Amino acid sequence: MRLFTKCAWNWERGEVIRTEVPTKIHGYITWLALVVAAALAVGLVSMVTLLPQDAKAAEAPPTFITKWGNSTDGDGQFGNPQGVAIDSSGNVYVADTWNNRIQKFDSSGGFITKWGGSGTGNGQFRDPRGVAIDSSGNVYVADSGNNRIQKFGDTTQLGRS
Repeated sequence: MRLFTKCAWNWERGEVIRTEVPTKIHGYITWLALVVAAALAVGLVSMVTLLPQDAKAAEAPPTFITKWGNSTDGDGQFGNPQGVAIDSSGNVYVADTWNNRIQKFDSSGGFITKWGGSGTGNGQFRDPRGVAIDSSGNVYVADSGNNRIQKFGDTTQLGRS
């Protein structure tokens, strides 16, 4: 840091005063630091507003509610589940990819029914990966291994007694 000497006359003491003063750039940095400190002190600026947007605290994650299934081939179990859809009644449909089927659950995860199986025929799947439901309750399955979409009629009552 370069310094320069500043001279001034002290009228009270009757003498010349010499002081070392930092260069202009250092003066600007000092001035900026004082302005920020003063703004923080009087509460005009919070530290959060001085941080970059991505440095601010993240929102709290959503609250965990429940889970179901594990890695087997029984009812309510999964082999690489990939697609999920929800019908107007709140039932959950899962594309159970490695088990080549669609499973239907109530909103709490209770098993209702399943359909499909390995193959190329109608209603059979080879690695289903996606499932969607339209407003009429029709279910669409992305049967990826067979390179097709299969449509099934209203399944909202399927599995109910």
